[in-house]
Amino acid sequence: MLGVRLASGLAAFIACCSVAGNSLAKEVAAKAPGGTEQQLQIALRSFSANPTVGGTPNGVSDVKDPKYSALHVFIDKAATYTKGRVKFAVASWEPSESHSVIEQVGIGDEGKDAAYDTGGALNPTWGLFYLSMAPFHLSYEQTLDWLYKGGGLALAQSLLDARKLNVQAIPVLASNPQIAGHFKAPIGSAECNGEPACQHMSPIGLGGLCSSGWTLRFLPPGQMILDRACDSLVKEGSIPEKKLSFVNAISGLSNLAAIQSGAVTGFEQATPADDLTLFYASNAAPPVVQDRQNPGQKGLRFLHFPSWHQPFLLGFVLLNQKSIWNKLSAAEQKALQRAARDALSESYTKSASAQCGKLRALLAANDRSPQLKPDGSPVLDGKGQPIPADLHVAQYGDAALRKLQEATEQYLQSLRGGAEPTPDQREFRRVHDALSAYEKRIHFSWKPTSFPAQCDLPGSTPVAAQ
Repeated sequence: MLGVRLASGLAAFIACCSVAGNSLAKEVAAKAPGGTEQQLQIALRSFSANPTVGGTPNGVSDVKDPKYSALHVFIDKAATYTKGRVKFAVASWEPSESHSVIEQVGIGDEGKDAAYDTGGALNPTWGLFYLSMAPFHLSYEQTLDWLYKGGGLALAQSLLDARKLNVQAIPVLASNPQIAGHFKAPIGSAECNGEPACQHMSPIGLGGLCSSGWTLRFLPPGQMILDRACDSLVKEGSIPEKKLSFVNAISGLSNLAAIQSGAVTGFEQATPADDLTLFYASNAAPPVVQDRQNPGQKGLRFLHFPSWHQPFLLGFVLLNQKSIWNKLSAAEQKALQRAARDALSESYTKSASAQCGKLRALLAANDRSPQLKPDGSPVLDGKGQPIPADLHVAQYGDAALRKLQEATEQYLQSLRGGAEPTPDQREFRRVHDALSAYEKRIHFSWKPTSFPAQCDLPGSTPVAAQ
């Protein structure tokens, strides 16, 4: 996912939260022993309502609560660490058509002076390094070290200040490895758990994906990297032509509705916890017609790992410097930064504690369910038997990952620009060079995320014979 453009594309697919009332940051008198002090109430726009990457008006910070909202880990800590003097509440507003979210925060009119968004919202080119790092680069732990000890966060703020955006950017949330694609066939090996229909499917490889004719919802930068890898396979003669297309949104349809209609035939969204909530919440009684069907019932039943495209996600709070940040005392600013740093680690740990259980629930969601036609009747194979909708973990495989890694480096080089780089490209070079220097210093070598190897995943139950 890439920068501000990503933020708008993602908002089209992820339901944003809403709250009634005025979205202005207000100063109110709060009586305290011995006198009166100012309390700052900040209305914070959240780009997402997803449990592990966003926030809702009524969210809570308890990961075991169905209303868990990772952003509330920061919201609670901010109130505690400032002793109630600074309080955030999730709000709803949209930037004007001519401005991105970060630009709108910097302008700050109509109370639109605070927002929570992915790190990609910082900039449309170099923001990817602050979203989930460039694919095949630093791990989550290494990225935090680069941000806080290697100068990565200070560099980002200096670039925002040089552009006079009037925005303070503070990382406050981290989420876990994401599912790298819900597809109709495994690219590499699959854990079939004894299911014959799965066992009879051969891995299609990256070439099969590029030749599949599928339409994917796979956001930047993963989209660009997959696209480049497919072009490379055509150029090498490995496949005759590329038959793979991408969409960020289908007009008038949610992500789930686009899958149900067949307009999207493969996708990536977020972590197992988020995908379970977004796509597998319904347990409708038969017949399960189209608008109640889940992705597995439409054939998208192979959940791919490792999380090469998004091994983690970072979320930032963006504050107008003049109307909010500069009004805080030095002690309050320090308290907010400490709350943000602690919330960053705690939100990652809390979400991680739930992911194995959510993945197990996801894999069990379609046990005994066949794939379904729009009217709810089962899709049958050539022998007249229902085709299972059971979900399975699948791998990309080493060959596909090598090709995607090559495509990633080509993509990053293209963002640097040529002999006459644009301002964005010059800034990209500064961040890219700083990252490369850090990686050289730590002798970096990419390793895939281990998730879900640490999870105890039971075998799925085959679809009942008709």
